[in-house]
Amino acid sequence: MPDSLLHTPHVLIVEDNDAQRRVLTDLIRAEGYIPIACARAAEAYEWIASQEFAVAVLDLKLPDVVGTEMLRALEAAGQRTQAIIHTGFGSFESARDAVNLGAFAYVEKLGQPEELVRTVHRAVQAWTAERLQRTEEDYRRLIESVQAVVWRALPDASMNTFVSREAEALLGYPVEQWLTEARFWENHIHPEDREETVAYCEQATRERRPHALEYRMIAADGSIVWVRDLVNVLCEGEEVVELVGVMVDITERRRVEAAVQRRDTILAAVSYAARELVRETLSEELMTDVLERMGRAAGVGRAYLYSHSDDAA
Repeated sequence: MPDSLLHTPHVLIVEDNDAQRRVLTDLIRAEGYIPIACARAAEAYEWIASQEFAVAVLDLKLPDVVGTEMLRALEAAGQRTQAIIHTGFGSFESARDAVNLGAFAYVEKLGQPEELVRTVHRAVQAWTAERLQRTEEDYRRLIESVQAVVWRALPDASMNTFVSREAEALLGYPVEQWLTEARFWENHIHPEDREETVAYCEQATRERRPHALEYRMIAADGSIVWVRDLVNVLCEGEEVVELVGVMVDITERRRVEAAVQRRDTILAAVSYAARELVRETLSEELMTDVLERMGRAAGVGRAYLYSHSDDAA
């Protein structure tokens, strides 16, 4: 969450009347906000350039600028400030102009201070809600841009409560199935990996510790997908409340590792065969040992050894 949502909201006050500026400052501070009071627009512009404001209370008529111009300055600075035009020279035209420029509210100075306070509260709530919405949208865009499945699940992993859209690309199952099928995760683990994988995850969850594991899953088209799952166990006190994690496709890495391991195994078997056949007399026992090693290395059930002689038959 952005710092601006964790800290006390700042309220910009631009009012040229000294007495009214002090009253507004005291009112805003009493409500728990941080007031920044300015007598001139020029001073306010300096603050706008360096400080984010949740709300701005702007006098309509200032010595150096019309109050509505401050709305344009806030927008130009990229601020999402909720502006309240506060004036003793209210008119339909000025109110209309303020609203058209994006003002949150238009409050006359002749009204009760409580009215302004209520308006400030509503403006802060609107600002906070907008920031939360933008944060959630940014967070979702970030998740969807990650080439991995970001997921959340119940403590016993019986049901996913959230998966990113990358889930469908990973296994081919629609996101809805990930979220509605009971024990989806467990059901689609490769049968040879299921028992060990589930037991490991359950043990780590009971111990309330983060864990990482690699295992195979069965995709919608029947293919095998190797994944690396990084899991965090969220707790409230001693109670596990949620599992969250990131699942990454490591099928290609596993394929390359298997190919390298197979190559190395074959080379080792060939090296052994060459060494033994050169050093020893060919016996049935030696031939059997060499052929078994070659067969295991090549992943075949039967291996043959041919000899070549230049002697004429």
